[in-house]
Amino acid sequence: MKTFSITDVGMVRQVNQDYVYMTDNPLGPLPNLFVVADGMGGHQAGDYASKYTVEVLKRELENTSEQDVERALVSAIKTANREIIKKASEDPHLKGMGTTVVLATIVNQMMYFANVGDSRLYLINQGIVQLTSLRLCANTLGQIVIPAALDDMETPMSMVRPGGRIYEQREATIRELEKIDGLSFVKNNSAFYIFPKMDVDKFHITDDKQFASDLLHETNILLVPGSGFDWHRPDHFRLVMLPQAEVLSDAMKRMGEFLDGYDQRKSFKIERKSA
Repeated sequence: MKTFSITDVGMVRQVNQDYVYMTDNPLGPLPNLFVVADGMGGHQAGDYASKYTVEVLKRELENTSEQDVERALVSAIKTANREIIKKASEDPHLKGMGTTVVLATIVNQMMYFANVGDSRLYLINQGIVQLTSLRLCANTLGQIVIPAALDDMETPMSMVRPGGRIYEQREATIRELEKIDGLSFVKNNSAFYIFPKMDVDKFHITDDKQFASDLLHETNILLVPGSGFDWHRPDHFRLVMLPQAEVLSDAMKRMGEFLDGYDQRKSFKIERKSA
């Protein structure tokens, strides 16, 4: 197996915050290891964070007694994360540092990989396929604001009490949904959404995506069909309760008017004729 690596500071920053490591030699349970870490742009000591993360990963994998590849990788990443947080809390010069990481190993012609942040892994073979998924963390401002928000618990608590914005949004939604014949649901206590069940026999629903499309076309109400969450039957949909209470109340009334007499069999005939 031939391997090589390259990294470049680019045209914007003065310091290269990337760190690349690769070895064809065994490292603990791994026959090889390839790592790219990218210190977060603009963060203090991003170059240190990326290098230190790779050093911790190497150390943990070399010394682990875990023989399962997946568990070894996950354990090493978690340890690196804890140590980065600890370093940043102990040294004022490193406060706020962070890094992404993507790593891979090939065992018996099978690739195992893991990533944190937006560093990506691609397979290039008669095309380009991105193997890693993207999970974005909070931006810098968000990370600064979150601790302050958690320290002030009275403000969020007031929002979920009677008279509070979130409480009233939920109540407005529930009041109108309860009036709609053919819908049932469990009243949510903490989530910002609700997952009503439809009487598919009453409405002759066989396709929840078609129902969502019909509702959007007739009422301008956008919802997510249950199949969007891998629900196995066409009898659920999800509503979020983040708009203002009066907006939610009006939307639920319009949904009730739409469902009054809705028959998906007629909808399918219309769709097929126009196709």
